[in-house]
Amino acid sequence: MVQTTVRDRFSLAAFAVESTPGTDAVGTVTASNYLACDFDFDYNPQVIANPELTGSLDASPSIPAGFRPTIRLKVPLRGFGGALGVPDWYALMQCCGMALTTTSGAVGAPTAAASGTTTTVTGTAPFVATANAYLGMPLSVTGTPVFDTGIVAYSAARVFDLGLTRTVPLSVSSLLQVPINNRWMPTSDETLYKTGTLYLFKDGYRWIFTGCVGTMSLELSTGGIGMMTFELRGQLASHTAAAVPTGVNTSVRPTPPKFVNGRLQLNRAVARASRVMFNLGLSVTLPPNPEALDGVDIAVPVARASNGSIDPLRDTTGAVALYDTFKLGTNMPLMAMIGSTTGNRFIITAPAARIVGLQHPDREGLMIDDIRFECDGPDAGLIVTAW
Repeated sequence: MVQTTVRDRFSLAAFAVESTPGTDAVGTVTASNYLACDFDFDYNPQVIANPELTGSLDASPSIPAGFRPTIRLKVPLRGFGGALGVPDWYALMQCCGMALTTTSGAVGAPTAAASGTTTTVTGTAPFVATANAYLGMPLSVTGTPVFDTGIVAYSAARVFDLGLTRTVPLSVSSLLQVPINNRWMPTSDETLYKTGTLYLFKDGYRWIFTGCVGTMSLELSTGGIGMMTFELRGQLASHTAAAVPTGVNTSVRPTPPKFVNGRLQLNRAVARASRVMFNLGLSVTLPPNPEALDGVDIAVPVARASNGSIDPLRDTTGAVALYDTFKLGTNMPLMAMIGSTTGNRFIITAPAARIVGLQHPDREGLMIDDIRFECDGPDAGLIVTAW
């Protein structure tokens, strides 16, 4: 039965990084630019109050002028195609002020450590003597003991700060390796900034947004999956009738990993939380330009304030120490690890999280620490690594 209504389920999105900012980079939708997501958007028109008097109590209606669109995309956190596979959301990350570092070969044979403690381990060559070289990356330890963790700090003296606390110190019997990985870190290098083109289809209609730039947030729900939300600003290039593309969702994508049997460590201690939220916090603006489409240029990043929240059960052994950390404004590392399959596992790191809000409600009759935090440090507030 043919109906005249528009079915929301008949929707599809495509995205591509622009080689020339503001110039359509999608063209024909293919499997390479298909984006597995849900989406919604606002036109955000500039509404001008009409001062014309009508000789009555009734005001003249306002006048809609240029559009300032905001688009929200919800994308499951999952990998694609092995250790260095490229999930479709990588293209979005390029337009969120993030820089990709690819470690295409494992570092370390594995290689014996020079020394260690319960929270740090000192490496030797071939690990480089460059501060932050492996920040946010995974560290696989074999020999004695055996475990994987994230790296929450790395010094020029080749000292790895672990994202957790071991009961027995690491030693020369510990063998170290940084596995193959793709690491996304914030950057202030404008030469690395990208813009993107976004096509949105809904049952016979198409919207094209160009010059898209935005921010990202990530929610991990215990027992659930990771969900990324991208909020983009862009120019509405066109809205026309167009058929929803077919045959482009052909790639086999792995099931998103569940947030179980992983790690969630706040200040190197287990955080028994029901959820943790990471927010990149990149602010963008659409600069005014009367010669540009809708009177605005393409979006430009102007500030970043990475932050988040976490709600761990209150721990009787660490409650006072957590309060003292809050009161003194002391930074703490926060590390989450999700997934177990190569290419479909992730480490999310806030190397220096500072508590700015602390409350103590209950969850199912158990007291929790409802924590809001902000990230400290330039270009290192929030790191997402796939390995």
